[in-house]
Amino acid sequence: MRRIYAMVIFLVLGTGFLSAGGASESEEPKSSNAPAESAQMAGSTRSVEGGSYIDYSPELFASASELRRVYFFHASWCPTCRSADRAFFDAADRIPDDVVLFKIDYDSSDQLKRKFGVTFQHTFVLVDSDGEQVAIWNGGDIERLIQNTL
Repeated sequence: MRRIYAMVIFLVLGTGFLSAGGASESEEPKSSNAPAESAQMAGSTRSVEGGSYIDYSPELFASASELRRVYFFHASWCPTCRSADRAFFDAADRIPDDVVLFKIDYDSSDQLKRKFGVTFQHTFVLVDSDGEQVAIWNGGDIERLIQNTL
């Protein structure tokens, strides 16, 4: 009988300790060191500005229709994609003021890959205000982005 009481007390106290140590609902989310993740968190609470590199979402993409938009089909397992991701994050101030670069997950974007004929990661697609392809290229970093969006 003592063991049962001890277990009940342990469970009650343990549950209270765990719930007291968790974050409250009113706390701000902690920022991430991952460039696109932190940009997406910021992007979900603001309008999209030109000269940005952010994670893709249909809502953010639509809100930037007055800007030149570029899809970056990125795969987390792709070493050249990871390198380009870091380069874009580090040189975000060089992205032209009227361009938004949207990082989109290559592995989960089947519909957009079909629409634009994207067959491998590290592909970029510049689209017009209606979301129709203007240019497509494979590979590159900030220099190639600037060159292809002039």
